[in-house]
Amino acid sequence: RLHVLLFTAKQAKAELRNVTNFETSVRDARRSVAKRTLSIIPQMSRLGSILIYSLTFSSFLLDSHALSLQNVKVQVCQNKDCCQRFRGKSQNLVQTIQHLCPEVQVESSACLSHCGKGPNICIHVNGAEHVHGEIVDAASAAAVLELETKVTIHPTLVAAVNVMERAYQAETPQEKERFLSSVISALDKKDELKNSYAMAHAHALRAKLFIKNKDYPAATRDAEYAVKLDSTNDLAWRSLADAHEALGNFEDASKVLQRWSKARPAFSTKANKEIQRLRELM
Repeated sequence: RLHVLLFTAKQAKAELRNVTNFETSVRDARRSVAKRTLSIIPQMSRLGSILIYSLTFSSFLLDSHALSLQNVKVQVCQNKDCCQRFRGKSQNLVQTIQHLCPEVQVESSACLSHCGKGPNICIHVNGAEHVHGEIVDAASAAAVLELETKVTIHPTLVAAVNVMERAYQAETPQEKERFLSSVISALDKKDELKNSYAMAHAHALRAKLFIKNKDYPAATRDAEYAVKLDSTNDLAWRSLADAHEALGNFEDASKVLQRWSKARPAFSTKANKEIQRLRELM
């Protein structure tokens, strides 16, 4: 029986207190999801599926050499109909996969067919491409990434990204903050994850939430930490500039925008317009 990892705020907090048991449950879920996803790849023979699953299962027990992730591309279906049908799942898949495996190239895609079994992703590895369906959360995404690339994704990272997905769907600011703080706390306990892409984004999301709650000093701390970990996180740069502006620190906000422009040249035009606006307020 497939156990899908769905969290409420109470469950997330309880599970993240007991990391050892939680990681075991994540491994079990990912093995189950990996086995299930093989059934939707029509071009694979039954024997081929068994062999591939055996290799995937062994990666949980033995160290193996992962593929060069720079040569892996993941397309995520963002077809309008599928996004409406799987509301709250398809839209966040690009971000989820980037959190789980930031080394791979991830991009949005038009329809990948198999619409009835969505949300769908297509993984390109060594010239081959495989479509996987029912990618409903971080656990199922991690399963197929491990299946195709042989890389092992840390169970705590899978858990944290699942909780972050719940933060997107939370209805109240209090729930969002509780989810995000749980993610940050869990990742911070793992040396290999405390400087991760997911950690940076969790801080960026919480910074945005702090701005909404008008807690600008807290927003500044979180956003500054996020850009330190990931200088490509545009949400963190935007939040950091907004927090300084809200505090009346227009010069500091301008300096943040200059740093953003340097780190992300694609946003230089937008940043320069904002800098000019701030100068008029000084």
